[in-house]
Parts: sequence; structure tokens; C-alpha cells
Amino acid sequence: MIDGFGFGAKWRGWIMECLSTARGSVLVNGSPTEEFDMEKGLRQGDPLSPFLFLMVVEGLSGLVKKAKNEGLLHGIEVGKRGLAVSLLQFADDTVFLGRADSGNIFMVKTILRWFELMSGLRINFNKSSLYGFNVSERWIREAAGVLHCAVGVTPFRYLGMLIGGNPRRKKFWDPVVTKFCTKLAAWKSAVLSFGGCLTLLNSLAVNKDSKVKEYGTWEGDSWHWEMKWRRERLPTRWNLQKRGMIFQGDGMKCGLCKEGVEDVNHLFCICKTAWLVWVKVIQWWGLEVVMQDKKHGDFREQLLELIQVECAKELTRYKRSLKIFKQQQGTRLQPDSPAAET
Repeated sequence: MIDGFGFGAKWRGWIMECLSTARGSVLVNGSPTEEFDMEKGLRQGDPLSPFLFLMVVEGLSGLVKKAKNEGLLHGIEVGKRGLAVSLLQFADDTVFLGRADSGNIFMVKTILRWFELMSGLRINFNKSSLYGFNVSERWIREAAGVLHCAVGVTPFRYLGMLIGGNPRRKKFWDPVVTKFCTKLAAWKSAVLSFGGCLTLLNSLAVNKDSKVKEYGTWEGDSWHWEMKWRRERLPTRWNLQKRGMIFQGDGMKCGLCKEGVEDVNHLFCICKTAWLVWVKVIQWWGLEVVMQDKKHGDFREQLLELIQVECAKELTRYKRSLKIFKQQQGTRLQPDSPAAET
């Protein structure tokens, strides 16, 4: 085939040397293995694959043109000039277009068989689909049975766009709008400052009238945990009883300490078992404050208040030590001061 395109013997020899002498290796846990010979020709990522792919599929295009010239294959006419189109190729996707008759179906199958025998590239009909427009479903099923492929359903998505839909309808553009909004939300999260994000999240968390979609589509358990925490959505016994999932007779007491009604405040602030954990944390941080029992308070706010108090204390100590240190340095640098003379 390369000879038929007019390439000389020397150039063809270079190509064959590149194909026959090429060796490759595979990265396993970040380390390359020993090199091995290529036995199945080109692979994805090879610098020669785009050029040879264009040459090989030119053979398929030649078969289609010959079948059209012989009157064995009939395409469809598009445009005012009646341009006949029977084959479209996009990278590694191939689309056959033609009239809905049995002759076209058998000819397409014959062309693909010829192409397989000449190039060694076998068509996977299990991954192929047959679509029909303005034809009966029965005919489509029979034609798909001849080709041994699946029956396509419209509208379908190709290259990110819907094919077979009505662009005049609002529903046709809903996926585009949704995708645009998703991209815009990702852009906002990347551009918005950290302080702005905190302000936005705090305003949404305390606003009872806010909608679920305003919270975004975060991934991971941390965001869902924040939602349940701030909105009293944790599956405590108190919340389960309010939803009618358990009854008071089933026991409303805490499952850890067996004392008091198990709600969010009790679970994180009052429960004796939880306090064993908090004692370790308080000792680890060297804190001297006591968390208060707020029946209608927020555990997160209490924790932030606790941290703010300790940060203020540490900042005061730092400022005091820094001021004393600078005063001592200034005293040492003044030879006329009474402290320096003594």
C-alpha cells in the first residue's frame, strides 16, 4: 500500500526498520522492566502510528469509492449540490452512511471483510451499532442481525453532543447547561479565596431556607459530615425518634454511657465516654478551659471558642516575651545607662 502511494524503496526500508527493530518496556511500580520485542506491530503512543493509520484507512476509503463507482454501494445526498456521502472517519471512529436497503447492508459487510483480509484489522461488530432514520424498527433489527451488531437508539451522544435530537427544544440543551454550570462551579471554587469560601459555607450552614443545591457537589465524607453535624442530621437516637424510625420504648439513652438522651450535644459534650477522649485532647493541648453544656448550642462553635481562647492566651504570652526580650537587648546596647554601668 505504501508503494502504491509512491514512496520509494529507501523510505519504505526505513519504516520497516523502525517497525521490526523497535523494543519497549513497561513501568512496574515506577521502575521499567527489561526491554522486549514488539510482536503485534504499532501500539498507541508510537510516533509512527498516526501516519500509518492514515495510510491504512486510505485503503478502506478506496474500497468504498470503488464500490460506489461500480454501483454496488449507494450513499446519501447532502446539500443543494447533492453531494454523495457514504463514509466519515473521525480518528479511530468510522461511520458508514447509505440508503436503507438490503444491498447496502451486504455490501458494507463485504467491504469490511475485504479490508480485514488485506490489512489484518478485524472489525469488532460487538462494539458497533446500526442506526436507522425514517425506517421501521423491524427492518433495523433484521439488518443488525445480518451485521451481527447492536441496534442503536436515538438520540445518542457522540463527541459530547446529542445526535438525533431536536435542537429547538429546551430539553436538548439541558445537558449542555448542566455541564456549563458544573464547570463554572469548579472555576468559582478555584478562584474564590479561602476566606470567601468560609464565609459562604458559614452563611449556608446557618440559613434554614437555603437549598441543597447551594451546598455544591463536594466529594468525600468531610462535607457530608459537616452537613449532618450542623443541621442535626446525625442518626442519634433522638433524631431517629423524631423521624419515627424508633419509639421511646426502644430506649432513648446514649448507647455509650447509657445515661441521658442521646442527641448531638450529649454525644459530643456530656457523654462520659466522649469526655475520656476530650480529657486526653485537653491534656495534649495543655488547655485550661471547660466546655459548656449548651442544650441548643453548636458543638463546633464551642470547639472554635475553646481554640480561640487558647490562641489568644498564647499570642499574649508571645507578645509579652517579645517585648521583654527587646527591652533587654536595648538595655545592653546603651553603654550610658545605669544598668550598663553596674
